[in-house]
Amino acid sequence: FFDSASHPARRLLNELGSAAPGWSGKDSRQQDKLLQKMEDIVHRLLNEFTDDPVIFADILQEFTTFYGTERRRSELVEQRGREAEEGRARTQRARLRIKQELNQRLLGKTLPETVVQLLQDNWSQVLLLRLLRHGEEATDWQDSLQLMDDLIWSIGQHNNRADGERLKAMVPALVSQLREGFEEAALDPFATSLLLTQLEVLHIQAFQQLKYKLAQPEAPIKNADCERCPVCISV
Repeated sequence: FFDSASHPARRLLNELGSAAPGWSGKDSRQQDKLLQKMEDIVHRLLNEFTDDPVIFADILQEFTTFYGTERRRSELVEQRGREAEEGRARTQRARLRIKQELNQRLLGKTLPETVVQLLQDNWSQVLLLRLLRHGEEATDWQDSLQLMDDLIWSIGQHNNRADGERLKAMVPALVSQLREGFEEAALDPFATSLLLTQLEVLHIQAFQQLKYKLAQPEAPIKNADCERCPVCISV
């Protein structure tokens, strides 16, 4: 038994000896399962062994199967733990990236509360989802950033007919993209619907302000060469 490294009893002792210290870093549930298995082996040998060494071969096969299964299970748990940690770190980096994009567009500007809430509390979640799924080079991510720029422009001051035409063409697509993003991120439909209704009011105000500006008559420009002209004198 001691002279033969291939003896089943010798191999069984070796397996038990190598398994125990390798399990020291595992969770208590796995340690308890290994300890229980070792105790079962000891009791079985004490109760069943007479003079036939075949029992060592049987128990060795049983233990190696058990240990291999538990080791693979442990490795899988550890792998999932690493992946979860990597996922948390990746999410944290994505949140910081989104915060930078939001600050770039919001800090130092006076914007309606509706727009600020929509971007910070709702569209930021759409950005997070798309960044994690597709990365910064993806069209979805770039389009999501452009939507913020378009939204901020759409509720700003507009001065000419070209602005009006652009606003008229932009608003329906803008609202549609916002709604699709909210649905993609599974946001509260009641809350987002309320925000979109408030945004509609802001767009109506923007249209009305532009319409008022365009309705104002343009002041005639004086010509220095014709100061005695009746038109210039009247001005």
